[in-house]
Formats: sequence, C-alpha cells, structure tokens
Amino acid sequence: MTKLTNYGNLTNYWLVNTKGQPEPVVGQYVTVVQYSDRWSGTIHKVEFYKSGARKGMVRRIMFTRDDCKRVDSYGMSDTQYYECLTVEPKEGVDSSGDKWSNHHWANRCRSGKFRLDKYTYLIIGLRENYHDFSF
Repeated sequence: MTKLTNYGNLTNYWLVNTKGQPEPVVGQYVTVVQYSDRWSGTIHKVEFYKSGARKGMVRRIMFTRDDCKRVDSYGMSDTQYYECLTVEPKEGVDSSGDKWSNHHWANRCRSGKFRLDKYTYLIIGLRENYHDFSF
C-alpha cells in the first residue's frame, strides 16, 4: 500500500488500494487516477504474457480517453456529473512509433495493479470523472 500523501484526496486513495478488480477485457471501462483528478477511458486492446510464470496473464492494456462533457450546473463543487462517449483509436503513427495515435498504454506492476507511471493508476470496470478545482 502506498502513502496517502501520494493522492490528492481520500477517495482516490481508496479507489487505487481496493482489492478485487476484474481482469480487463476489450470494451471495458477504466478510470485513470491522477493525484486528485480522475478521468475515464475504454479498453481497446489487451496483451498477455506469452511465456514464464505469468504466461496467460494480462501484461498491458491499450485504452483511449473518453470524450466527456459535464452535464450538471454545480460549478466548482465536489458533486460532478459527466456524460461520456467512447473514442475509437485512430490509425496513424504517433511520436513513439506506434501505429495508434490517440491511445495510452498501461502496464501491470508487481502488485497486480495497472498504471501509466509511478503515481497514475487505473481502476478497471469503473467509468468516473472528477476535476479538482483547488489547483
């Protein structure tokens, strides 16, 4: 478990450290937890380990960020409602030389969680957005 100071709020800490997330499948929703913000996406590709002790387990996933629009009128509040649409990956070469241009890759770390970088985690099976206005 990581320290609470790595997260901008208690909700994100609970989300990241909850056990029992489902195995990712294509078409499933994800929520990306970035310090105190959250944004949603949809899984488009799942890659598995091909050999070794983890053979058959999910190694990494490719997902796109959903196109979300806020639909409430609460302003800078903690209660926020969003309407989200799935964005399909676009063919084309991006800066990393990959054939998809509007995607993100998340790798599975030793704890079993998926993450983009040291403190940016994915929650599998949840589609949630939250913007913290205090920054």
